[in-house]
Amino acid sequence: MQIFTGSLVTLGIGLMPYGYYIIILPYYVNSQQSHSRAIQLILSLILGVLSTRTSSVRPRITGMTATLSNDKEVGLFLRCSMEHSGGSRPVALREHVKIARQIYLVDKEKQELVPDRETSPVLSPSTTHADTDCVAALVREKLPESVLVFCPTKASCETTARMLSVLLTNSETDETIAGKRDVLLKRIELETGHVDAQLKDILLKGICYHHSGLTGDERVLVEEAFCSGVLNVLCCTSTLAAGVNLPAARVIIRSVKIGTGYLTRTRYLQMVGRAGRTGLSSSGDSFLLGTHSDKTLPHLVFGAVEDVRSSLNTDSLTLTLLHLIGSGMISSMADLGMFMKRTLLDIQQPDESLNLAERALHFLEEAKFIDRTEGGIKPTSFGKAVYKSSLDPTLAHSVLSGLRVANKHLVLQGDLHLVYLCVPPDVQNVYVDWSKYFDAYNQFDEVTRLTFTAAGLEESFLARRAFSHKKSDAVAEVPYTRFYVAGALHKLLSGVPSWDVSALFKIPRGTLQTTLNSAITHASKLALFTKEMPEYWAMSAVFDALVQKLFFAGAPELAQILEIPGVKHARAKQLYKAGYHTLQKLVAAEPRFLAAEIEHLSQHQAQKIISSAKILLQEQADALTDAALQLLETGAV
Repeated sequence: MQIFTGSLVTLGIGLMPYGYYIIILPYYVNSQQSHSRAIQLILSLILGVLSTRTSSVRPRITGMTATLSNDKEVGLFLRCSMEHSGGSRPVALREHVKIARQIYLVDKEKQELVPDRETSPVLSPSTTHADTDCVAALVREKLPESVLVFCPTKASCETTARMLSVLLTNSETDETIAGKRDVLLKRIELETGHVDAQLKDILLKGICYHHSGLTGDERVLVEEAFCSGVLNVLCCTSTLAAGVNLPAARVIIRSVKIGTGYLTRTRYLQMVGRAGRTGLSSSGDSFLLGTHSDKTLPHLVFGAVEDVRSSLNTDSLTLTLLHLIGSGMISSMADLGMFMKRTLLDIQQPDESLNLAERALHFLEEAKFIDRTEGGIKPTSFGKAVYKSSLDPTLAHSVLSGLRVANKHLVLQGDLHLVYLCVPPDVQNVYVDWSKYFDAYNQFDEVTRLTFTAAGLEESFLARRAFSHKKSDAVAEVPYTRFYVAGALHKLLSGVPSWDVSALFKIPRGTLQTTLNSAITHASKLALFTKEMPEYWAMSAVFDALVQKLFFAGAPELAQILEIPGVKHARAKQLYKAGYHTLQKLVAAEPRFLAAEIEHLSQHQAQKIISSAKILLQEQADALTDAALQLLETGAV
């Protein structure tokens, strides 16, 4: 384990200033995602501020990580000394590799695989084709203790869970656990309005799957059930290995692959690190399932952890510099040079960092985001709007183009055109069946067809995409995919249940939920962007209103109840149906009566809802009082 000393920083996500300490909670150190870029930016700015201080009192930085190889580079970046402390886990971990039927013990000292034993026989000869890797046998060995099975794809999570539910039918379940599983099913049904028949069947056997296709509420319920022992086996994707505290007695990794790529050493360590946690068991074990032809397997087991690399690549550096110029933190080339010298990028690529920054500046200037003169660097009005709205500069012109079209041809018969504008141009993870899309186009009503045309889309493109086997231009497909997604979100706004929308558009409910959240975020950005652009100011109020409508997913009558912390749509619908339409009615309720009226609501939960409603109502009353006093003071009344 590496420990940084000098000021308190753990690489990852989440800042918490406290006195002379700055805490960043551990997360994806090697990630190229937006939060990793934000962390490196924050660290660079903090180090810059500290370098200008004359006080002898400096914040203390103490960071800890078990997956860091280039500690000297990171130490230079953080201006910290590096120490190595401890090398053993509090709970022993036995790592194994299984190739065919042979299980090998991983000997770290000798850097070799030591034959240990053969896998236990499969449950019956007829199951060989269903459980070729003998995963069921490895799971059965550990039951009733908890087992995590990492699978390469979402589809394999579900097929593995179904296979285990068939092969492990003989496991006994006491009445208490069985009752808790029934309650879990009812809670899932309460949150989502429906429970898939296959999910119900496997869950009652103590097995479940976990991936992005489930909604956030479902994933939380499944995680809680696994941690409490209600579920024994969880088949999941590798994203569960980082960020969610979900330990298990045994970890099984079904493949060296992850999606269409391969596992990294860092991700492998995150996975096996779930096995055997303090307070859970005296030891843990892991099994990596591979083949003799898996060339990456030796590196996963014995290789060095991947270096932490700067996440300020070309696109992220462009976004970073626009934000710094927009906020006034960089106003000259000298400021730019000082900032770049404080980055991890400069430590890792000292001869290239300024060249990369110059190329990013050139892009910003060419795209009319900034002006460079002898007097310095400043944002244009367009650049300021992009900065204040947090739009991605690489997408800003596409957004502006869509707004120009909408400004001339906005269809206000319904919300579809506005929803289309709120679907981000970089929408991802949505599969479109173009043939069925074209069939649906032929069934469009007049308003939908008018909106399709007003958005600049053409029937001929859909026809070519539906009937041609040639690979299409991915960029050209984007607006059509956005319209497809907009159709799904518009159905949600119309009150169609998410299960039905998911089935109709073939979009997993978890993806549907993520896409809705992305649309809400993008709508908020558009509201800020148009507010800063004089020719589009009138559209700002429209996008503000649409944010609220998207947030309440077509159920404006639930708006007041949904403002209560912790109350989700399903619970809000229960409360509304029981007659609690306003905060005032909830505040006047008795916890014991409320718990009796609402299914699956304990008296403690009822008390919490009522207390939260009281606080919210008091805050609203205080805000109204302050507004009234301000009017009296200014003489407006």
